[in-house]
Amino acid sequence: AGGGYRRTVVATVTAPNINASLYTNRIGEDLQVLAAVSLGDTPPAPVELTATSSVPGVVAVTAVETAAGGASAAIANVANTNSRSFWLQGLQAGQSAQVRFSAPGYNDATVAVEVDPSGFVFASWVNDFTTTSLASNTSLTIEAVRLSRDTGAVQDTSYQRVRGGLPAPVLVTVESANPAVGTVTPSPQSFAAGVHSVQVQFDPLTAGSSTLTLQTPAGFDEPNVAGGGYRRTVVATVTAPNINASLYTN
Repeated sequence: AGGGYRRTVVATVTAPNINASLYTNRIGEDLQVLAAVSLGDTPPAPVELTATSSVPGVVAVTAVETAAGGASAAIANVANTNSRSFWLQGLQAGQSAQVRFSAPGYNDATVAVEVDPSGFVFASWVNDFTTTSLASNTSLTIEAVRLSRDTGAVQDTSYQRVRGGLPAPVLVTVESANPAVGTVTPSPQSFAAGVHSVQVQFDPLTAGSSTLTLQTPAGFDEPNVAGGGYRRTVVATVTAPNINASLYTN
């Protein structure tokens, strides 16, 4: 006693944690984001890793990227600390839920998730362009995006993918205001489950200009692109190709 030495010590043992990482905790309605989940320590025997939504009508969970989510999803026989993938699917904009990740012998990890509106825009690098009537087709990229629930402005263009479980692929149409100048193919273009972006092609035909407008599919919101660096319309200008003449000397 009082000598600075001990015959007894207290050992405190805690359960290891589960680690959960989301690129963002805000999901667009009818879109999904990846949750990377791992065990904090290697288990002595394989365990089942489970994701559970507190409100499955708002946020559904699945371990299969292209499948419909539900109230819970599980990955069996987890025997190491490697990252596993769950997909969190937004079902009802303006609402929130919590998703809990659990495994026997581990502390749960819980994340709060908000669901926002969603829509489709041309990728940020797509601008008005000029081509010739005999040139190859011009590629245009379309992205699924999360929108601000207050302003409708584009908030997130990365890692938001069309969710699994929709009754059919989402069809996005790009209309050419002057199809005699050029047409868009394929239109509509299909966003399948798990897809973030697709491409369409502008096929130039004759000289002139045409405004190409991305139509908002049913069930999604029209993005507010004013001043935000994203577009729903681009202008294609088609010119006749040149004749080149070269003289050694005139």
